[in-house]
Amino acid sequence: MTSRASDLHRLQRLHRWLTLEGWAGVGALAGFWLPATLLGGALGLAAVAFLPVLVVSLWRLGRRGWLAALAVVVGGAALAVLGAGGASVALGGAAVLFAFYAFVWALKLTVAEWVREAEEAARWQTERAYANASATSVSAWS
Repeated sequence: MTSRASDLHRLQRLHRWLTLEGWAGVGALAGFWLPATLLGGALGLAAVAFLPVLVVSLWRLGRRGWLAALAVVVGGAALAVLGAGGASVALGGAAVLFAFYAFVWALKLTVAEWVREAEEAARWQTERAYANASATSVSAWS
């Protein structure tokens, strides 16, 4: 599915959110100085807070495949943890967080491409409108 010029604003906003979410990597580096439970809790809270924004944005953009991938990746990781019997809740939670942030990272790279496509489509529409306006004004003078 190609990006439309009309989606440019939504795509740019989603890209900004995904870039903010990338700060979680900086938070992971802070794990060397923070207790693991505090860091894991903060990363988990950020993921839970960001998930509705992500789902709504993908839904409004019509990216149902990405929503399905999110459900499979994160939901699959959560089901695998539950299926393991909860032997290690901390390790299971870390696996789910890793799956979520890996998905966000892959989506961020893809959304950057969608933004470029939408910007190109908007530029093409502007040039086309300008060319049509120029052709109309020239024919009016003829």
